[in-house]
Amino acid sequence: MHRKIGNFAIQLMRSLMGVVAGYAMMVFGTTIVQNDLLGGHVSYTHSPTSILLVGAVLTPLAALMGGFITGAIAGRAPFAHVVPMCTAIALETAYFTYVHRGSDPLWFRASAALALILGAFVGAWLWRAIAEMRAGTAYIGFDAFGSMLRKFQKRR
Repeated sequence: MHRKIGNFAIQLMRSLMGVVAGYAMMVFGTTIVQNDLLGGHVSYTHSPTSILLVGAVLTPLAALMGGFITGAIAGRAPFAHVVPMCTAIALETAYFTYVHRGSDPLWFRASAALALILGAFVGAWLWRAIAEMRAGTAYIGFDAFGSMLRKFQKRR
């Protein structure tokens, strides 16, 4: 009985720490990209195209690292652990869009948030793929698609 409680507590701590560390990594990475590498405020209306392109590539990489770290620390169910991180991204974007109505169009802010969310999920998927390869159970894909494919193959 005590072992189950101990295992639950450890997994709970890993889950919480995974989400917090992954989100912190994403925030740290995007801060480095946006402020240090790209010189401050990146804006659709004020930044040159080269800055926008570099930001469009490097900023989702920061989210990818955050999703990877979340999966690695949590240890299992990486997509479920990335959901709170992505929810925070969506809420943060909605808040800043409502409070700080700058000159950037809504689609620009929404696509930036979507790029972060996709980057986080790709990072979690990458961690899972590497973990499965190391464990010898590698199936690089999504479970839902894999299970549908296996059912289809059995029917033949």
